[in-house]
Amino acid sequence: MVKLNVQASGTPLGEISDTDFRLLQSILEEEGPEDTDYWIDLDTIDLIASRGGSEQLVGLLRNAVAGTPEGVEVGFQQ
Repeated sequence: MVKLNVQASGTPLGEISDTDFRLLQSILEEEGPEDTDYWIDLDTIDLIASRGGSEQLVGLLRNAVAGTPEGVEVGFQQ
């Protein structure tokens, strides 16, 4: 399981499966091997959902951007 949080505040979002995390890695850009966050906005969430992201993953990400539709940095910890 991989833990997700809102990077700016450290607020925990929940945990996702390794399968969902691999999906994120395949879709989103990592700036380097030590990068531990992804920029998430509504368009990105729609893309993740269209590529088979689980309801749990999509729900957690929608909660992360609630109130900030322009997007947020979502951190991860394996």
